[in-house]
Amino acid sequence: MTRLAILTAVMLVGSSAVAHAASTCEVNPTTPVYAPDDSAISIIFDSFFAEAGNPANCNVSISSKADGTNNPDEFRVYRADYVGFVDAGETARFRVKHDGTTEEADIEGPKDVGDEYYSHFIGKDENGNITSRMRLTQDEGFGTTIDTLDYSLQGTMTRDQAEASLAGLGRAQTAMVTHLDATSGLLTGGNMTLTGDNEVRVLGGVGSFMLGGNVRYNISDGFSVLGGASIIDQGAGGAHYTGGMGALALRFVEPGGFFGEVGADGGIYRMRFSRTYTDSTGTQTVTGLGTGGIGALYVRGGVVFELDQSNEVVLSATAKQSFVGFGDYRETTSNSNLFSADLAGQTAGFTTVKLGADWTTSLTADVDLTAHVGLGTTMANQRTSAYILGGGTTTGGYASTVFAEYGLSLGWEVAPGSTVEGFVQGSTGTGIGTHAQIGAAYRMKF
Repeated sequence: MTRLAILTAVMLVGSSAVAHAASTCEVNPTTPVYAPDDSAISIIFDSFFAEAGNPANCNVSISSKADGTNNPDEFRVYRADYVGFVDAGETARFRVKHDGTTEEADIEGPKDVGDEYYSHFIGKDENGNITSRMRLTQDEGFGTTIDTLDYSLQGTMTRDQAEASLAGLGRAQTAMVTHLDATSGLLTGGNMTLTGDNEVRVLGGVGSFMLGGNVRYNISDGFSVLGGASIIDQGAGGAHYTGGMGALALRFVEPGGFFGEVGADGGIYRMRFSRTYTDSTGTQTVTGLGTGGIGALYVRGGVVFELDQSNEVVLSATAKQSFVGFGDYRETTSNSNLFSADLAGQTAGFTTVKLGADWTTSLTADVDLTAHVGLGTTMANQRTSAYILGGGTTTGGYASTVFAEYGLSLGWEVAPGSTVEGFVQGSTGTGIGTHAQIGAAYRMKF
């Protein structure tokens, strides 16, 4: 970007905007200079120079408007363009910290007076300021300098739009937690009777992909340990997540009476969520990416009805607390996503409560059928929050869903102690889409 002309008739010096420089750089006292509509801002450095072995640092914080005012309901994103010098055949290192992120780049010479040195997007913060912490280094050579820093407004957005987009993000997070709960149930004996012999099962599903296995081991009368692990690749309701999941549970069953179960599950996932917003350039549907984790604890209890030797009905209630860590999740800032969202380092809690009914019947001596239905709700424990470029930390509403679970499994004992089965299972809810699987399994007693 061509540097803004200083002291022309179309520019205004912002008397209330102050540039704060570190001791290794000097900002020209006549700057920053603002366009009449605050759409462009220019800063001139009297000195911002680094030579080999002697780095230069500069911290600059200015108001986004010449009069120093701030409209907290208006988000603003700028393009920052640096003009500087690097001699031919030399390399400089430039680092800038802004909006909670750090950018670094090797600047290859030649860069002459008036040449673009580096550029990036930057937003105003909650207080209406544009703040950068810059560092120049060079290992060897003549030296490197930055002469000017120019900001040009790229787009604006209202707070209402930012908060509405977080509603979509919250629904996507709730979708992931809810649908993973249905999947984790398969790892602690879903589609199997509450009691049975020691056995191991290998299972896989398509539609929402999974491949894993689980085991049941009886430790004493009425007590059993159940556990399993699986790789998964699933997506629904604006969320897509790929990774590995594990689950472990302890169950007690009183024959023909009550049962209780406590367990935990968790996994590491590559997460994608989508959201939609409208800014001054149009309507944008955007997606972020990051690696995070989910951990959960649950209790389950209910009543077992043994109707006869061939039929068993289980009525249950489950309460589950899930915790999501978003790790390094963030969206990429671009011309089509100026107001990117950053969830890096955040955690969130979700509570799931559901009622379930399972019926198992022996169709023949070698074939059994298990059907499952459930109804529940998942509720976020906090408002959806993210750092949105151009406005700072932004908070939306509470996300929740009412959902139904369903499953059907048909098992055939092909040989004593060996059973093959086919199953379908899924979950669907308000605002979270549908997750469905068709799968097969092999289980063996030991």
